[in-house]
Amino acid sequence: MATKLTDVTKVNDAFHRRSSHELKMEMEAMMKRVFVTALEMVEIRFGRTFDGYEELRSKILRTGNDSIRKMQENINGNYNIQKVPSCTIVPKELENVEGREKEMENVG
Repeated sequence: MATKLTDVTKVNDAFHRRSSHELKMEMEAMMKRVFVTALEMVEIRFGRTFDGYEELRSKILRTGNDSIRKMQENINGNYNIQKVPSCTIVPKELENVEGREKEMENVG
């Protein structure tokens, strides 16, 4: 009889919720920087008084906020997020290189 695997995409404990929340907040901040910078560049170049400024501003903000909402829905629905401290990650390539060096020492 085969062992039944659990569906890891449905993990909903406090750790995973917190990791997911942190990722969403970081990504939201990055996305906001893009459309805030776009608005600043328009204001620097043309000011706030040109015809169409209000429409352009609302379009940029609406598009940016829609993108943030879609990103958050995508993360909630499709990903199981777990924050891993970068200091504990050992690149696979380095493990393989060290292993090959030891093999070469034993051969020679």
